[in-house]
Amino acid sequence: NCLDDVALTAAVKTLKAKTIDTFVIGFGSAFSNPDAKKALNDAAEAGGRTANDPDYPDAKFFLAANTEKLEGILDKIRTVLQACTFALDQAAVTESSLVVTVSNKKAGTEATLESGTDWSFTDGSRTALNLGDAWCKKLQEAEADTYVVKFQHLQCQP
Repeated sequence: NCLDDVALTAAVKTLKAKTIDTFVIGFGSAFSNPDAKKALNDAAEAGGRTANDPDYPDAKFFLAANTEKLEGILDKIRTVLQACTFALDQAAVTESSLVVTVSNKKAGTEATLESGTDWSFTDGSRTALNLGDAWCKKLQEAEADTYVVKFQHLQCQP
């Protein structure tokens, strides 16, 4: 038995402490082996990205029983990673003091997004924002590394 569940969970916890997301995927018989299932469940919970798969309600990890299931899991992970909520490095003073741009690296273009139409703050703290549906969908449906979202805080001039 080469399963080291303690080391696996510790490694995932270390990544989580460094704000690195971990998605745990089990292949083949991972669900039928109780030791493997426990190790993968513990790692998935430690990583903070559990599967919540109705086909396998006892599994916290993603179970790829076949190629089709693996493709679906990878699509789900890609969607999660391309979320449309962004944390800012500092609170914005006002909506007009924040410039949000989206660069298309492949096309070499850049768009400045409109506050209230293309994006909005998640709450009154102005420390995070949501992209509007059109931009969110565009980012989620694009190939990986196509778009870069940037934020610029404008400084008040005396």
